[in-house]
Amino acid sequence: MTPIEMAKNVMQPVEAMSILSDIARGNMKETVIVPTMDGVATMQKTPDAKTRISAIKELMKRYPEKDEMYKAQLRKVTAQAMEAEQRAGDSANGVTVNIGLPE
Repeated sequence: MTPIEMAKNVMQPVEAMSILSDIARGNMKETVIVPTMDGVATMQKTPDAKTRISAIKELMKRYPEKDEMYKAQLRKVTAQAMEAEQRAGDSANGVTVNIGLPE
């Protein structure tokens, strides 16, 4: 298989997001095998709640800026970085280096 053929087989992000969205909304059907008195039968059903929740979680991983927890964590990390930069700037004025050499 050539690289071009392989690239055509690879799912693009938009397609993956579309499929996850369909699962999360319950628009996609899945085939299930159901035992019957005469053997087995196949039927179409919508994804169950667990599958839909899993799809929603996967979608939210791709849109972290919409998540309030993500925003709070980002604010905290930004504040910590600014504080560390400020401390580094304050200590740069009076630099003290202590080097302990083994005897």
